[in-house]
Amino acid sequence: MYTTQRSGNLQVAGHIGVIIPIRMKRLLFLCSLVLLGLWIGASPTAALTPPLPSDASLSAVRTPIEYELPYPGLLPDHPLYPLKKVRDRILLLFTRTPDRKSQLLHLLSDKKMAMVQVLWDNNKKELAVATAAEAEMNLLSAAVEVQGLKQRNILSVGVAENMDLAARKHEEMLLTLMAESSGEQQTLIQQTIAVTHQAMQLISFAKN
Repeated sequence: MYTTQRSGNLQVAGHIGVIIPIRMKRLLFLCSLVLLGLWIGASPTAALTPPLPSDASLSAVRTPIEYELPYPGLLPDHPLYPLKKVRDRILLLFTRTPDRKSQLLHLLSDKKMAMVQVLWDNNKKELAVATAAEAEMNLLSAAVEVQGLKQRNILSVGVAENMDLAARKHEEMLLTLMAESSGEQQTLIQQTIAVTHQAMQLISFAKN
């Protein structure tokens, strides 16, 4: 501690010697506050927050197709199913008008796809794959009839749109089955999906 017995300059120097450390302490305190604020702003929780998905990744997520398949009835593993197939062929044979024929083919296609799901769930995958192929051939035949109706300007309103929805539902189901299969079954499902895409293309022409 400085005394007042020294000259005035020494006394002033003594006061300066006390003031300088106080200012430095205040400056260091302020710098500490600034650094603390920066550290809080860049906290680890912010770094660990996952980025929001981009528009591209959101568009890659498929939205489930809202389309209800009809009740399948007798399944292909039922003893009376061959009689059902004969009945369906007779119905197709005697259905002459293109609009009714397209509707019947569409219905048969939907019912067979409903059978596919039941068979697959019952672990009868080989039969399910074969039934799916039949279903999509019916769908393709229905699309051909619809395209003919469009070319003749007698296609009823909403027929192509409803069939397009059904085709997209079929595709969705087949893609799911393909993801759950492997080997020859997966190859056969891929071939069936190719038929579905042919039908979708014809239906798209009929819609426009």
